[in-house]
Formats: sequence, structure tokens, C-alpha cells
Amino acid sequence: NYGLTVSIGVEGVGHGEDLYFFWNSTFTQTAKLLFPNFKLILRRMVRLLSNFVKYKKPIIKPDALFQNLEWPKFDSKDLLYLKIDSNLEVLSDMRDYSAKRTVYNKHIQKPISVY
Repeated sequence: NYGLTVSIGVEGVGHGEDLYFFWNSTFTQTAKLLFPNFKLILRRMVRLLSNFVKYKKPIIKPDALFQNLEWPKFDSKDLLYLKIDSNLEVLSDMRDYSAKRTVYNKHIQKPISVY
């Protein structure tokens, strides 16, 4: 978390802070000097986005830049995601979402209206 965003129970970059990886700014130039892993994460983020734009898939083939990992296919039961840091990790169920979904499903009244 390089900015002032505070998310209890969530480590890393806050909402919108990933934009620093895509736009050249004073912060980006300073971060390259201060954080040893910034350049690696920058390369990963730019490649993930450009692959997604070109191929509709963030990681198109095994690549040393991505530690030969595959981008996890979304499954609403497993809730797999890729934690992007110096070391990439495929993790599941961020912030115990499945427990919250169980409570929601138990107490929701149908029909559901969204305004």
C-alpha cells in the first residue's frame, strides 16, 4: 500500500493504487528508487494488462516473469485469485468471502431489488 488507502484485513495495494504501475508520475519515479521490488511488479502489471488487452488472457503461456504460474480461472466456489507481489501466489477466498456469502444467502429475501 503506497498511498493513504486503509483496508482492514487486506494487505497490498488499495483500490486505484495499481494505476501508479501504468502511468509515469513523480511517485513512480520515486518508488523505483525506494522499493527494490517495484520494477519487477511494474513489469508484471504492464505485461498482465497488455496480454489481457491483446489476447483476452493475462498470462498466455508459461513465463519466468510470472514464475511459470497460470492465471487462475474464476470459479465462484473456490474464489481463486493471483496475489501479485515479489513472489506470485495463487490464493483462495480472500477475506473469508465464502462465510459472508453463506450468511447473505441465509438471510436474503427475494425478490432482490437494486436501485
